Amino acid sequence: APVSLLTTDTLVEGVHFDLRLTPARLLGRKALSVNLSDIGAMSGVPRYALVNLCLPPSCPLAFFDGLYEGLIERAAEVGVAIAGGNLCATSGPITMAITVLGVGDRPILRTGAQIGDLVVITGGLGASAEGQRLLRDGVRLADDGMVVDTGIWTPSSERPLGRCVRAHLDPTPPVSFARALSETPEMVHSMMDLSDGLSIDLSRLCAENQIGALIDPLAVPIDPAVAMIERARGGDPL
Repeated sequence: APVSLLTTDTLVEGVHFDLRLTPARLLGRKALSVNLSDIGAMSGVPRYALVNLCLPPSCPLAFFDGLYEGLIERAAEVGVAIAGGNLCATSGPITMAITVLGVGDRPILRTGAQIGDLVVITGGLGASAEGQRLLRDGVRLADDGMVVDTGIWTPSSERPLGRCVRAHLDPTPPVSFARALSETPEMVHSMMDLSDGLSIDLSRLCAENQIGALIDPLAVPIDPAVAMIERARGGDPL
């Protein structure tokens, strides 16, 4: 029988996002995506979302409209219905708390990892962290996700810059891919998302299962855009 899956996450202005750097539409998309990632990491299908917003009275209507444009757009892309929520005034920073309800036929938990398992990642790593650094370099995106300012970088670098900053401001969790993995339970013993990075989240997965893991640095799938930018910086992509 299908199993109900619940997840919730909170984004706080000044802690998780900076409105000077983050277009409202992209913030709405990301706020939902971080919850979709949790459902996907259990090979589930997200169904409904509840959106709770705490906004100061001075918050412009344009911000609210842009935020909900992003939320609704992201929800439509994955077939999620925004079923309700709450709106309240606050004298503090903007706060968003989103809860997503999903279902799963064969949920794959963090537990279940076995000695001898391979550590497998669904995509390239490092783009979000690089994107955060690029925002400090002055790179900026418009509401549509396109680069409008390359900061200290030359315009010729626009493509990799945009890829990394979008990975930070508008991540797309591999929900469909994760769902497909549930069809091969004999191959996949344990799953979780990497929203906090490989080093932190793999440590958490190992702790859940009381095992360790060995990582070959040459096998870590670094995003090509990250490798390109870090080489230009004179830094180490890994």
